[in-house]
Amino acid sequence: MRSAFKQRVRRLLAADDLEGIVRLAGEERRVLSYLTGLTYDMEAGIADRAVLALGLAAGVVSDADPECARTHLRRLFWLLNDESGSIGWRAAEAIGEIIRARPERFAEFIPNLIWLLDLEAEDAARFRAGVLRGIQRVTEVVDLSGRTDLRGLLEPLTADPDPVVRALAHQCLAPAISAASHVSRDSV
Repeated sequence: MRSAFKQRVRRLLAADDLEGIVRLAGEERRVLSYLTGLTYDMEAGIADRAVLALGLAAGVVSDADPECARTHLRRLFWLLNDESGSIGWRAAEAIGEIIRARPERFAEFIPNLIWLLDLEAEDAARFRAGVLRGIQRVTEVVDLSGRTDLRGLLEPLTADPDPVVRALAHQCLAPAISAASHVSRDSV
């Protein structure tokens, strides 16, 4: 039974049928767990769509049961914890997608996502791009320009040796820079 459900979810992702995932989430909240598992899929397109679909599905689930989606967010954060015994490679991206789907409902998790940029040095490099992708998706719908903690963590990353990290840091900073320039112009 579980395998058939997982295969159904995977087929929807393979067909890029995000509307099908959203409908399924309205019927079965367990889709969140299966989508999380599919973020580890060996086929990059499936894993990428699973991350995106997690946000959409969690939004729908949270409309009926906000606490279920909050619990799932907590599980994703747990996957990034050494004590979990797991490696949540795409967890930060999924967290960002879920917050992006219902920012008013999940705003309380934004600081936790930002703090993931301050991981221990040995872990930071492996997760940094994913954390930045998650933050970047949130910045598309939430104004984080007033977050000096975020700016302080992002600015050094604009000089990171990894070009992906540099580009993502600039993308995350762009809304803050734009907001600051509007404030400067308005105050003149």
